[in-house]
Amino acid sequence: MTEILGSAPGDDQAPAAPFVAWCEAKGLPWRPASPGSVALFVLEHQSLGIETLLQILQGISAAHEALAMSDPTTSWSVTSALNRITKLVPPRSWPKAEREMFARLPYALQHYVAMHEDRREREIRRAHNEAAALRHELKSLRPKEDINGTSQDINAAAAI
Repeated sequence: MTEILGSAPGDDQAPAAPFVAWCEAKGLPWRPASPGSVALFVLEHQSLGIETLLQILQGISAAHEALAMSDPTTSWSVTSALNRITKLVPPRSWPKAEREMFARLPYALQHYVAMHEDRREREIRRAHNEAAALRHELKSLRPKEDINGTSQDINAAAAI
């Protein structure tokens, strides 16, 4: 059993190597890893940066899935640890009641939703600004009306 769960030559654990070393130093099993130990690793190693941590988490996930083990990186405790580092905010368009659910989504989904909503809001803002500029341009092209409510262009044509 230890040869299945431990490190074997050709094992795909290279991306997870920092986690494996950390587990060995703590006397914890790295595979199968508990979600709590993965979350603690994330919190203790936040100085590595989110991109590096995500690569390590992908390595942990792949190593578990290779042996048909449950993936400890998808648990709420790991998502919560990642949230403490990244501080992703729920989209402003979400009703207040649903914003609490955002924190319970897996981190990858939170990231996707936040980035998608940010792009959507920027596009809407751009469209609003463009429409306002076009309204302003249209207004400047309209003939000016005098006090009687008739256009100055009509008055000029009548004078001819």
